[in-house]
Amino acid sequence: MRYLDDYLLYFAIFLLIGKSPLSRFGIPISIPFSGMALFFVLMMIALFSRPPKLIKGRFLPLFALFSVICFIMIFSICYARNLEYAFYNYSLPSIMIYLGTTLVYFTIEVNKDLPRLFNYCFAVSCVMLFLGFASVLRGGSVERLSVLGGGPNTYYRFMIQGYILAMYRRTRTNSIWDLAIAIAFVLFSLATGSKGALAVLLVVMGVQIVQNLRVSKAMLKKTIFPALSLISLVLFWPSLVGFLSRFFPKVYRAWTVLRYNELVSSTSGAARINMIKTAARLIVERPLFGWGPAGFSEGALRYGVDHPYVHNVVVELFVEYGLFVGALFGVFLLLTCYRAVSVFKYLKQKENERGLETLLNSSVLLFLNYFVASLFSGNVVDARAVFVFALTTELIVQRVKERTECGLCSET
Repeated sequence: MRYLDDYLLYFAIFLLIGKSPLSRFGIPISIPFSGMALFFVLMMIALFSRPPKLIKGRFLPLFALFSVICFIMIFSICYARNLEYAFYNYSLPSIMIYLGTTLVYFTIEVNKDLPRLFNYCFAVSCVMLFLGFASVLRGGSVERLSVLGGGPNTYYRFMIQGYILAMYRRTRTNSIWDLAIAIAFVLFSLATGSKGALAVLLVVMGVQIVQNLRVSKAMLKKTIFPALSLISLVLFWPSLVGFLSRFFPKVYRAWTVLRYNELVSSTSGAARINMIKTAARLIVERPLFGWGPAGFSEGALRYGVDHPYVHNVVVELFVEYGLFVGALFGVFLLLTCYRAVSVFKYLKQKENERGLETLLNSSVLLFLNYFVASLFSGNVVDARAVFVFALTTELIVQRVKERTECGLCSET
């Protein structure tokens, strides 16, 4: 009960909950993103009931880029064709995302509060894992695993998030339990049958190996599991499919990522490619300011494509908000990666920075999880965690640089 007044708990749920209206849970409110709005309100109540201290000096370039992108997304409703749809599905969620993320960004302390936020995210993933187990036990066989009315593409993001945090959690418990739950998270992410799940796992595990090889030899043990997993996923996938298909008949879909011809000829793969080709035509037609929020669905109909969004956050930003916003987002991504890489050398040399090292590794992998997933499914609102974990990465990097400067001052 003592956690119920912690605004970071509600922010973690707000950050991860899908676009489900409350009517899906028996509450007579059918407005899109009303579930997210509920937890935003609870976060505001918890935050202002016990106001944290604002931390100065954090208006950094990455946050400035985030602010510009959000403001353009919010006010672009001025040239939306369908005002009601654009307001409830784009502008209103963008306002909540910007306000919630900004308040957390300027109040969270890296060493004290960030581990707590990650623990809440881990707890959410564990709840989803439990519900997944319950779904299997109740039904015996599930074609594509998902829970609470969310789709498989949403569910696997929770599972891979859980895997990342299980591998990097700072606890006093036996690490064998963290490894066991990490394996469960991996298996249940694949049980969704989503191609994006396997693609994200390959990226996350590959980067995890590189992180630990570069950062410290003491963490080499954390490369063994992802390395063995990568080998198993790539080389022994027929056996894995045979085992998992007993419970999840459509799990084979995920492995089409490893077979290009089958990937591009599959129903979902061909549809995604067609949407991206259509998006390219729309970008050429309106390159500067784009088609406005929800504009893809309107423009794509002229080419026989009937879908509300393009299922790729980068392409969506270029189509609906123009070249300027798309370019800003590209700079945002590159700056995040550059800033993270820039402090790895320092962390490698410092044995007493294990806490910051763990936080940085976790934050970077969470950022990659949600970014790579956003290239396969969802729209820009669904990709809000990309911005949040990019900013947590920036805060950790800033903290590392402060400690570096303090170290240099003490040496002189």
